Amino acid sequence: MATRAQNEALTEAIKFTPPFGQEYVGPAFAGDFEAVLSLMVSLHDYQRATMVRLLYRARIAPSAFRAALEAALAQTHKYNDVRRVARRWRQFVRWCRYADFPLPSDMPDPVTIYRGAQGDNKLEALKGAYIGHSWKLSRDKAEWFSKRWGHLEGVVVCATVPRSSIMFYSNEREEQEVIPDTLTPPGWKLL
Repeated sequence: MATRAQNEALTEAIKFTPPFGQEYVGPAFAGDFEAVLSLMVSLHDYQRATMVRLLYRARIAPSAFRAALEAALAQTHKYNDVRRVARRWRQFVRWCRYADFPLPSDMPDPVTIYRGAQGDNKLEALKGAYIGHSWKLSRDKAEWFSKRWGHLEGVVVCATVPRSSIMFYSNEREEQEVIPDTLTPPGWKLL
């Protein structure tokens, strides 16, 4: 039997889902993994974070929720949308922990993570590196991100964190992307 919060979340989801995605709402809220994927694809990028919030509120199965959260994060790189909808970093961490993203079996402990950032000048690039939350396991990939628009100043920073602090991992775009459970890992340094 659905709770009041689950019913309210489902009702809200039905209201803003485009007509061609309506058929997936009910099954997605029942925890159907394939329906979650289809529902997330049917949404506009800006709607995905809200759907993640509603699916979490309904406490769908963690594996199905993982598919929704990964779609909102990895496919569109709308990290700030997801964080904004979560309202607090702690809530975002709860979502990631609930999703229980599997980590590669060969990931060391501790693990060194890298972040590439850009700005109009070195200080602005460092600020972007400091406030960002998407990191890479590959220094080369982080360097690519720091240089992808050659007209901006780029930096690469690194940090060493416990494996247990990694709450998100995706290699969907062959980027070995991770998100640690702290906004700014302690001991990060400029490379």
